[in-house]
Amino acid sequence: MTTNTKKWLYGLGSAAIGGGSAAVISGLTSMGIDPEKFNLQNASGFGHLLEMVAINFIFSGILSAVFYLRQSPLPVETFTETTSATVVTTTTKTPDEPKL
Repeated sequence: MTTNTKKWLYGLGSAAIGGGSAAVISGLTSMGIDPEKFNLQNASGFGHLLEMVAINFIFSGILSAVFYLRQSPLPVETFTETTSATVVTTTTKTPDEPKL
């Protein structure tokens, strides 16, 4: 695996995790919008909260990864062939200034 591919995979993973982390914030804000359904006081409310955070994490992570792919498509693998070649160096000489 080339260095470019490793960097690309790292960026893709970072985008997915970064986008998914927004789900935690949406989970916390949902408690302010509907505290009866999403809360930390009982098992039912906590279950609803975790379910919403998990679904948001998945979709936000996928969306961020897709945006990363739009910006940085798959890296091009470069292969170099080693061949024995003769190097020819050409030098040119500029004409001398005319003497007056």
